[in-house]
Amino acid sequence: NHFLLMKYDNRENLKKAWTWEDTCALGEDEDPVSDTVRMVRGSFYQPINDPMGPWDGEVSPARYADYMEFGVWANRNFYRTFKDYLISIGVKIPIAASNLIAGAADVYGHIDGDFMENNTYFNHPILPYDGKAFNVAGPAEYVSANPLRMQEGIGSMATTLLSLGSISCVADKPFMITEWNEYGLHPFHSTAFVHTIAYACLNGWDGLILYNHHTSE
Repeated sequence: NHFLLMKYDNRENLKKAWTWEDTCALGEDEDPVSDTVRMVRGSFYQPINDPMGPWDGEVSPARYADYMEFGVWANRNFYRTFKDYLISIGVKIPIAASNLIAGAADVYGHIDGDFMENNTYFNHPILPYDGKAFNVAGPAEYVSANPLRMQEGIGSMATTLLSLGSISCVADKPFMITEWNEYGLHPFHSTAFVHTIAYACLNGWDGLILYNHHTSE
């Protein structure tokens, strides 16, 4: 709401900017002065937006664009401040902003790091959860166990290492993978190193971080 006031100065200007062909995306009960303009709700991934969708819908193109702009602005402010602080206390190593990037706004929001990075899986193991207790008989997979098949539903963006890696790459900035298919009781553990290094060489990625030797499970 403060960002909207900073950009539009008052409700009237915001209402004008969010109006298209006599349809306004701003609700009658919404006013940035009283902190009542609603956010676009999402989860780990950016909310899906249709630029030609309903102008006054829950994910209106106008509301979506301003919320994404706000998110990028907020992230860049935070990461620049934190990076400057780390450098001021003598940190000498390259600094990245985040290792979870899942959309275009994320890329812009994390672009001030010295390099880009992302966790990339086509198959991510988690322990099965049965009621209130862990079932430790073996790992369950909540994204595709077949890297040749397009994934649907939860984790659909994580179909391949290449798809997850490519959305985080920025021209002229180093890129590293922080987590990948190589740990635990993973069905691809034995081939993961050769396989991922081949992908990295093919795509010009700059480094792989080994994650990890031991977990609490």
